[in-house]
Amino acid sequence: MSQQDELVEIRNAVRQLCAKYGENYWLDLDRTNEYPTEFVKELTTSGFLTVLIPEEYGGGGLGLLGMQERATMFGARLTIETAPGQGTRVRIELPKTEGS
Repeated sequence: MSQQDELVEIRNAVRQLCAKYGENYWLDLDRTNEYPTEFVKELTTSGFLTVLIPEEYGGGGLGLLGMQERATMFGARLTIETAPGQGTRVRIELPKTEGS
């Protein structure tokens, strides 16, 4: 399987996973200022969060550039905010799709 074919499979699997968490899920979390624990847990157990970890540490090695590429493929907007001593916030804004 080529790397491009593998990325297409990953993209499709992540799209299916994300489809489970509709607009109301995110709006409710935003209203209550809560962390998306269920979503992150599912991404973690499915192995998709590991694509951000460098290969030398056991991850997929796609990093932030990979995140940006994937976000662009979905028509999404990726923003990263970081401050010393305050951590990093990664935000992906997906466009509304028909039926959502």
